[in-house]
Amino acid sequence: MTTLNYLEFPAGTLEETVDFYSRAFGWEFKRYGDEYAAHEDGPCQLGLDASEHRVSAILPVIRVDSLDDARTAVVGAGGTITV
Repeated sequence: MTTLNYLEFPAGTLEETVDFYSRAFGWEFKRYGDEYAAHEDGPCQLGLDASEHRVSAILPVIRVDSLDDARTAVVGAGGTITV
């Protein structure tokens, strides 16, 4: 079984990004300091990262039953494991 569990977005300015998603969709965010916030309602959660080490693109977190089977499937489909 595989499930999309979490999406992490880069956020240039945390305050503006939280404000946008709050106004656009009515989402509430839990703050983790000045550089990270998360919307944790529903089956897929959303993280906003405004740290200097933030991700450069959307980072999907996928829950799998077997890491070895998932690795084999990703490589078999032409993917590359980088971390």
